[in-house]
Amino acid sequence: MVPRARLKDWEGVAAWLLDSCGFTEPPIDPFALADLWGFDVVRTTRSCLRGNVISVDDRKSRKRQRFDVAHELAHWALHECGHDAYDESAAHWVAGAVLLPQAAFKRDLSEVDWRLTELPDRYQVSWESLVKRVPQVVGAVVTMFDNGRITWRARSAWLEGAAFDPTAATQWEWDLLHDCRERRQHTHASNLVDAYFLESDGWERIFVVAGIDEWETLTRAETQDVG
Repeated sequence: MVPRARLKDWEGVAAWLLDSCGFTEPPIDPFALADLWGFDVVRTTRSCLRGNVISVDDRKSRKRQRFDVAHELAHWALHECGHDAYDESAAHWVAGAVLLPQAAFKRDLSEVDWRLTELPDRYQVSWESLVKRVPQVVGAVVTMFDNGRITWRARSAWLEGAAFDPTAATQWEWDLLHDCRERRQHTHASNLVDAYFLESDGWERIFVVAGIDEWETLTRAETQDVG
């Protein structure tokens, strides 16, 4: 687990990048942000940072290009703020925090009662970027399934409580996954517990998102039933 101090540092790096240029509300334009910080953004066939030039892969989607610009800008900002510029985990976190600023995203999550379907277009980010940001700003457990297999799973780093396994979902989460796969659409299970279905060319991705209180309640009940 990443120490809390480092998480605060990473959020601080993103805030420094945004606040210094007056960016607070979505959608954040990383191309404009890079320009204000003195970077030239060019479209090539590879995303990277060299000097004051940020290259982005022109074959990628617009949302992916936006993330790549934020990611390369994050590497530079980490160095400027005295952190390891080569830390990929930090760069990913900072890029997400730039595109989904903490205060605005937390407010909007509350506004839509955690129903995430409206937010990818509002923030102009991918579903993966959006969902991975959730446990960074609110107490939550989020699991990403690709073709029925867990490929990413996280709980908010500052939380403690009911047993959490980063590699295995609970039975009730698997049940929700199967229900979502059958429906092939967003499945609202209960207050602050949802599954989101995405599909493209035979590839299937489902995100299960649960508020920490609901997750712990359901997990505890499941454990007691088994007992």
